Amino acid sequence: MSQKRSGLVQVSPEELMPLFSEILSRAVIKGIIAKIPGVTLYWRIFTPLITLWCFVLQRLNHDHSCDEIVTHLHTGSIDNIDPEDPHTTPLSQRLQSESNSAYVQGRNRLPLVLLQRSSELICKRIEEWQGENGHWKGFAVRLLDGTTFRMPPEGDLIEAYGQSSNQHGRNHWVKARSVAAFDLISQAAIAIVEAAYTVGETALVYAVMKQDEAHQALYIGDSGFGIYRVLQAVVATNKDCLFRLSSTRAKKLLKDNGISIGQRSGCDHQVIWRHSRHDKIFPDLPSMGVVGRLIYIRVKKKGFRPIDVYLFTTLCEDELYLTVDICDLYMLRWQVEINFRYIKTAMDMEFFAVKSAAIFRKELAAGVLAYNLICAFMVKAALLADILPSRLSFKRCWRRIRNLLIKGVPSWSYAQGQVLTHFLFRLVQCKIVHATCKVLHEPRKTRRKPSIYPALKGSREDARQEVLCNMVTM
Repeated sequence: MSQKRSGLVQVSPEELMPLFSEILSRAVIKGIIAKIPGVTLYWRIFTPLITLWCFVLQRLNHDHSCDEIVTHLHTGSIDNIDPEDPHTTPLSQRLQSESNSAYVQGRNRLPLVLLQRSSELICKRIEEWQGENGHWKGFAVRLLDGTTFRMPPEGDLIEAYGQSSNQHGRNHWVKARSVAAFDLISQAAIAIVEAAYTVGETALVYAVMKQDEAHQALYIGDSGFGIYRVLQAVVATNKDCLFRLSSTRAKKLLKDNGISIGQRSGCDHQVIWRHSRHDKIFPDLPSMGVVGRLIYIRVKKKGFRPIDVYLFTTLCEDELYLTVDICDLYMLRWQVEINFRYIKTAMDMEFFAVKSAAIFRKELAAGVLAYNLICAFMVKAALLADILPSRLSFKRCWRRIRNLLIKGVPSWSYAQGQVLTHFLFRLVQCKIVHATCKVLHEPRKTRRKPSIYPALKGSREDARQEVLCNMVTM
């Protein structure tokens, strides 16, 4: 069951992560697979359950290679991940080869929908834990934003996602566009979609909202999402929204409703938003006028120029949803930028070393699943300490989770049956420390690390031929 080494006990995932074994059991996975037409999976060495966990561990580990995962399996750390496994011989003993080909084949067989559905189940369990404490005035608040992911120009990736270009020519790397919705309280990724780089973020909003099964959800987005097409998706999915509008769009909306443009800070008007012939719309969705509130505030901060902020929301009951509460809620939108930083920087998901679009989608879904598992731990710890999960440092929690999964837990905590209690107590202490002397005017720039090699420009094959020609002429 466990292996004692130097005061550490190597625990299995179900001992450290009971949530994983509760939600993603063999019976649950078989139920998910049964609903996928034409998919038959084999329960041999790399069963769907083992492959699913290896996907998660691969993203949590510093080394994301398949060979590292196979090396970890030989340690026996996940021999007991599947209590319903009929084999009497441990998994590490049944693995006779050091090759990673069997695991790679298992990754290729695993359906993408299984990874996506597993992440959804984690989010549902988080919402059950939080209850009403995870809502704002009865709404599940979602933070909406987009980003890009980078990949090498291999296989069918160029055809699936394309390469960006500028005045200097085409970019070497393949980029995929992605839009995600995060829960405000738990920070979990509720929904995420990806598409070609040429597809705009607003075109993906409807697919994101369709994944969200919350009955009352309030979506918050910046001015990039404050257009009529996004409002169509909000209405079609029975959601509510709070978006910032550009000054041009806000003033036009006021003018169309016969309201004078000259306003004082704090003005709150009820308007009807109708699309014009210049607006991009979803042709398959209703395009009627939408009733909402347009709020104007002038933000003043010492040492900075005043900023005019226009907010549009479908929460029309001004007595129930006060203007000041709406403005304070929108100020929390910046959390989505931090959540993307956790995913792309802390979990090293800015670049995917993949060779096919299918594997990229699985790697992305596995990364989101691993991210949500960490958020689940943080929510559990926050509930014990009666604080918000956002008070905990994601990166510090991530380090401790990864360390315990790979290296083990103290032997005394295992002997006393306090593995999970001790672990959650450690997470509670990982609070964010706010710097008191933070420089507000720090430039958002980095220094490039020096390299002994010059930058490669153009095709690598052309560079090889140039080197070959130089070798021949020498």
